[in-house]
Amino acid sequence: MSSLQAAGPATIIAGFPHPVVTKIIGRPTFSQIQKFNKKLKANAASVPTTLGGGLLGHLGLLLTPAEYATVTNAQFMFPVNPGLGAEVPQTSTAAQTGHLVRTHQALKHTYDTCVNVETALKQQIIHAVENAFISALENEHTGYNAVTAKQIMDHLFTTCGQISNEAMEDNDKTFKKQFDIDEPIENLWMRVKHCVQFAEQGQAPYSAEQILRNVKRLFEQKGVFEIDLREFENLPIAQQTYATFKDRMTKAYDKYQERQKLTTAAGGYHTAHATLMEQLDNVTETTIQQINNMGENTNQAITELANAAQTDRTKIDTLTTLVQQQQTLLQKILEQQPTAPVITTHWNNNKPFSFYCHTHGYGTNPKHTSATCNRPGPNHDKTATAKNTKGGNTRFQRRYNQNKM
Repeated sequence: MSSLQAAGPATIIAGFPHPVVTKIIGRPTFSQIQKFNKKLKANAASVPTTLGGGLLGHLGLLLTPAEYATVTNAQFMFPVNPGLGAEVPQTSTAAQTGHLVRTHQALKHTYDTCVNVETALKQQIIHAVENAFISALENEHTGYNAVTAKQIMDHLFTTCGQISNEAMEDNDKTFKKQFDIDEPIENLWMRVKHCVQFAEQGQAPYSAEQILRNVKRLFEQKGVFEIDLREFENLPIAQQTYATFKDRMTKAYDKYQERQKLTTAAGGYHTAHATLMEQLDNVTETTIQQINNMGENTNQAITELANAAQTDRTKIDTLTTLVQQQQTLLQKILEQQPTAPVITTHWNNNKPFSFYCHTHGYGTNPKHTSATCNRPGPNHDKTATAKNTKGGNTRFQRRYNQNKM
């Protein structure tokens, strides 16, 4: 029966996205160590495995459990050596034996691959850094076989890439700083990621509980995610992880932004309507025609919006409904308006009713206006005109012995 053969360290390095690492001359700086560590993580993640959820390759070899929990809900555990061969009971059937052997081969392949990736990463570190700066971890008999790649990188950060207490305090302030709800939520997740990494490199890592507790507090302070936070807290304890929180709150944030856009759009319609109501007292024939044309312009705008945003039908439908409601209201208002005086003529001499009196209404006598009326009624407004009646009489005047128009 053939067996699975794991790739050796040299073959694995050849397949890394960063197979060649630049040697650091002299004492490494924090910046150099940080950049090198980033390349090592990319290399580790590039080798597939079913460990740690199977999505991040062997990245777990270079992360703490808390760091790993910020990117996935699964845990990365270094596999146990399954031994040289499968343990097959003497009473096993041929089918059972075959199953046990195949299972062992798969476990052995996973274990050998993980060991060889670890070895490959250590070889790159040893090649990139002068031995004087990592020799404290070297065993006289076993060399670096008894330490992990992460332990070597931690040693470098501790001894060569020391971070000041002030820098650590600043990082903690940034970690706990409130986020701007108007900015993309991805900015917050990136900030948390960088702060967690910085704390790890400063040898003062945040625990998974600290990370989750902090981001929950940031959302609680916003005061608009109460329902989403309550739903998260009602999940089984095992599901209350940072990765789950991040996924759920990203969706909650997107919904919040959509609600804000619709609220802003509706507010714009209400403002426009209020302005329109204020100006309706001053309408003329031209103004009425312009307002009537608004319906056609609005429909054209809706059509253009629909063509430009076919992927967001819900938003377009909502805006269309708002516009239609506005048009209906506007039409009712227009139907209640008096005939514009500039187009109405006297029954007898064809003179336009161009003059207006707040008490008596429209007329043809230039000497009878709101300002010159000698029989003003209660609450008479001398400043009222034909274009702005200010709530005055809208009837058309006629002489005592004339028929009604």
